[in-house]
Amino acid sequence: MSERKLRVAVIIGSVRSGRFGPAPADWIAAEAAKRDDLDVDVIDLARAWLPDVLPATAGTPAPQAVQDLAPWLDASDAFVIVTPEYNHSFPASLGRPSDPEGPLAAATSMLDQLTWWGRLLRDARAEGAYPG
Repeated sequence: MSERKLRVAVIIGSVRSGRFGPAPADWIAAEAAKRDDLDVDVIDLARAWLPDVLPATAGTPAPQAVQDLAPWLDASDAFVIVTPEYNHSFPASLGRPSDPEGPLAAATSMLDQLTWWGRLLRDARAEGAYPG
């Protein structure tokens, strides 16, 4: 029985005109596609038409573009984020899809994910060394 392929989303985080991000993102996606254990999607935030500003009120529905992007993100098992560095951080375009309900919800979600991955990695290390 073969394992289900790992779904990887390669996200292009810059939306600026003349950006370089598509070149490395396409290369990463092409290399990943050569593997039989990965299923790769490229998500270009410049083509997702995300709004510049999201509602600040909790409970306000996310804009349609954010709702349309959510299933792609939810279906992914892992992410490769290709992004430039702006002032020692990521561009705002990359933050919008990660926090449609605001910074507190994003922080809570990230900590939940960190805990989940941390436990998974701790248990995997206890079973044996990384094979790579």
